[in-house]
Amino acid sequence: MNIQTKPLINKLALKFTAGIFGYGLWIALAYPQTKQLNMQIPLYFNELSGPLKLSAPDTLSITVSGKRSDLQKMDLQSLGAFLNLDHLTESGSHQIHLSPKQIFLPNNIKLLDYFPVVINVQLS
Repeated sequence: MNIQTKPLINKLALKFTAGIFGYGLWIALAYPQTKQLNMQIPLYFNELSGPLKLSAPDTLSITVSGKRSDLQKMDLQSLGAFLNLDHLTESGSHQIHLSPKQIFLPNNIKLLDYFPVVINVQLS
């Protein structure tokens, strides 16, 4: 009797271990994983009226988070930040504070950080 019960116990232990392993693997793959991504996005300005010429940075560094699948499907061409310079009428150096509302991202992507917060704009 001892010889017959030992293989049965070994099979149960193997099945139990396989079940725990399979459940752990399922949790790891099925759980929506949130990832972070650092990227450069374009910085857009409105057209200036008059003879003023603009000199400013072209890009903005951002850190975003979201589901891995959402980050992979994100259309990078649709991302950007927009600064309205209508209130600037005189030449010289100006500092424009950028807010998160001026950074355009898909709704399912969360903005974590951006740099620079202050954009130095030179009008001449």
